[in-house]
Amino acid sequence: MMRLQSYQVVSRLRPITPILSPERLQSRLRVLIRLLMEHLRPKELCLRPAFSHKLFRRKSPLPSQVQARDAYGGPSLKSTAGGWQSQEVRKKVPEPYKFTGATDKHVTCVQTWFDTFITYCDTTHINPIQNLAFFTTGAAQQWVVGYMSDALTSGVVVTREQLRTDFLVQFGDIRRHTAQSARERFHAGEHSMKPGEKVNLYTQRFRTIVWDAKGMSQVDQIFWYLHGLLPALKKACATDALGKDWVSVEDLIRFALSQELRANIAKTASNAHASVAAVSTPSQPRKQKRKRSERSEDGDKKPPRCIHCAEEFPDGFPPSHLRKCDVFQRKLKAGLIKDGSRGKKADRKDGKR
Repeated sequence: MMRLQSYQVVSRLRPITPILSPERLQSRLRVLIRLLMEHLRPKELCLRPAFSHKLFRRKSPLPSQVQARDAYGGPSLKSTAGGWQSQEVRKKVPEPYKFTGATDKHVTCVQTWFDTFITYCDTTHINPIQNLAFFTTGAAQQWVVGYMSDALTSGVVVTREQLRTDFLVQFGDIRRHTAQSARERFHAGEHSMKPGEKVNLYTQRFRTIVWDAKGMSQVDQIFWYLHGLLPALKKACATDALGKDWVSVEDLIRFALSQELRANIAKTASNAHASVAAVSTPSQPRKQKRKRSERSEDGDKKPPRCIHCAEEFPDGFPPSHLRKCDVFQRKLKAGLIKDGSRGKKADRKDGKR
């Protein structure tokens, strides 16, 4: 009884209150906000608090909610039963190109385009089933509109998996991206390296086919990678640096890239050496023949001789020699020389200087 009375007296003197009342909590929040603002402001603005607030607002005005959302992609708030909660940050990603129903320079693979479209819808928080028609045009858009209207009429609930399957059946090659089809593409040489092509482009095409060949072993991947290389590079990459067989296709790819780099460096060095040699070593001038008037008598001037008997005449070829030349006379009688009556100029031409 005494304890109860003492408790009543204490309770009358000091009523039981919560630790922080709303008024005290509000005042403390004001103090914290003021301290935070003074800490974030520049020092030169804090020195003159009379007009610092106006100057601060004039120099850097706060953006509106729409401007902040468009510029920074900040979080948006939505009202729920429990209060306000923050949604995920909306990211700015480029929209995929519209699909026309056939592959072109922008859409090279239908399956890749559809998977990219699904990823874009998940990132931007839109429904891919309801918005597929906005990302298609032409025959593809007509098919999507008809497909959705038929599903709405029949009451069928379209799922992502069902839409993807029907879309690829209509516009894509459903068999191209299977494991059996990937191995057939390897046998057909679709991944083969083209002359003048770089190793990274060849590797990218090789990986694209390997992704479809689910469960392909490392031995098969190494075999097909070596099989598609150019002969010179294939010979250099037949074994590793220690002369052993390859165990990992990734090590083989790195080795092929290093061999290509070495070949390019050697080619550049040889071209530079050839250009330096061409600049430092001038071409020798051609020897010009001297004119007959410039030749000396004791030089390389040869005496004329007869083309029939090879007799030389240091003093000059006599016109009457052909009448005395036995070889010429025999050729004339045998008919090897049709015209024997030659003038003085013709007789001179028969002599060889």
